[in-house]
Amino acid sequence: MYRRIYHFIRILSIIINFATIEATVKKAYGELGSRIEPLTGNERLKVLHDFYHLGREDGFDFDLGHAKKVGTDFRNDLCNGMIKYFPDHIEDEGKYSRALFIKKYP
Repeated sequence: MYRRIYHFIRILSIIINFATIEATVKKAYGELGSRIEPLTGNERLKVLHDFYHLGREDGFDFDLGHAKKVGTDFRNDLCNGMIKYFPDHIEDEGKYSRALFIKKYP
């Protein structure tokens, strides 16, 4: 009994924390003259797909509800087929990535 109450209170506090974060972000964007909109699970996956498949954004066809029913993994549809790692960069479908950072900040 106490375990259920503790679990419920913990979930409720997490929901309150996320609501607070969301309100803070909405306010900050509003001050900049912009707004944010919540996305569904499928919409979030489409954003990731579009990022990983630049130039082929129309190829996204994934239904999260159907995937849950049949047990497919969304990562197979989102991620690119092969990423090549090199000491100084990453190559992914003809695109090159490199991270630059500052070791010591003055």
